[in-house]
Amino acid sequence: MKWNELIVSAGYAPTEEDPEVNDLQYDSRKVEKGSVFFCLRGENSDGHDFAAMAEEKGACAFVCEKKLDSALPQLIVEDSRLALALASRNFYGNPAAEMEIIGITGTNGKTTTAFLVKQLLEKTLGAKVG
Repeated sequence: MKWNELIVSAGYAPTEEDPEVNDLQYDSRKVEKGSVFFCLRGENSDGHDFAAMAEEKGACAFVCEKKLDSALPQLIVEDSRLALALASRNFYGNPAAEMEIIGITGTNGKTTTAFLVKQLLEKTLGAKVG
């Protein structure tokens, strides 16, 4: 997939550069040639601090929340985590579009409820449940 196809499909404007994207990564240790590196801010570390390492390992572009000192294409966004979610959805072909999804929330009983719903769907509809 091309970089501009990836970011435009996630709702962002294209850049002048348009490298081939082979992978999406937010862990600089896992970056390979052709990876887009997402600079995520965490509680104990900031992905922006690892951008140079990602570039050395072969990153082809960055998605970040501030301008980096790099000549690689950069998409500067307000929320890198949201950008990762949108880009991942499009890079992997939006698999959720082909699934029926049920969410169970609350403080108590989620596991029990999940197993009951699983049994009901499998036994009554023959559904494949994961």
